This record gives sequence, structure tokens and C-alpha cells, in this order.
Amino acid sequence: MLVATACATVTESPPAAVEGSPPATEPVVLDLPGWAQAEGTPSADNERVLVFSDGEATVELIRWWGMPETDGGPMEVSGVLTTYIEGEPTEMLLVKVLDGEPVNATVLFLRGGGWLVRVACHHCNLTQFHAMQMGLSVSD
Repeated sequence: MLVATACATVTESPPAAVEGSPPATEPVVLDLPGWAQAEGTPSADNERVLVFSDGEATVELIRWWGMPETDGGPMEVSGVLTTYIEGEPTEMLLVKVLDGEPVNATVLFLRGGGWLVRVACHHCNLTQFHAMQMGLSVSD
């Protein structure tokens, strides 16, 4: 397991871009200085999982090339708000159940050409959530 306190830079690039394959760089980068970072366990070949932690707070970034191979399980949304990522309005879901498990999380979905990213903040206070917002960069 990789542990670092730097930005979520890819240590293993996806295949080089050719017709019908993913680009050579990650479309979404999360920079959370001072947070511990670890590689999560992907459940499919087209998936990458990064987990950041700061005390009890965790932020999980999952990127899929194409669409996820499974639906991940039930999700129960208790509210929807609008936030901004790189100046673009983005739906922020307040979630009580995620992947079939009870949680208290804030979830963002970002989409681009051939990829989907889910960012889930678990037990994040307002300062930690704001750090996540400001640390996200999208290159698609």
C-alpha cells in the first residue's frame, strides 16, 4: 500500500491513448497537502481508487474509464445542493446510504470524455470539505 502526504498523482498510468482506449493521464487530480494518501482496492480493471485521511475524515476518489462494471449497490440521498468545482456548478449529494452501507457522506460525481469520477467525503467538517473542493482539478 502506498502512503504519502502529497497530491494524488498517478503512479501507474493508464494505457497510452489510441482509438477507443483511455488517455495517458488521469482526468481528475486531488491535491490534499497534509492528508495521508493510500491506494484503495479497485473492484474492476477500469477502476482506480485513492483514499485520503485527516483524523476521522476520509475522502475516497474513484475513477472509472467508461462506466463502472457494477452499480455499486443502493444509495440513499437525503439532499442535493450545488457547489463549485473549478468554477463549474456541480451537484453535491448528501448521502445516508452509499454502496449499500449506512454512511454520513457528501458525494460528487464528475464526468468527462470516457471517464466518471466519484468523490465521497466521509465525516468531513466544513474546512475539510472546502479543502477537497479546492484540491480537485479536472483536465478533460
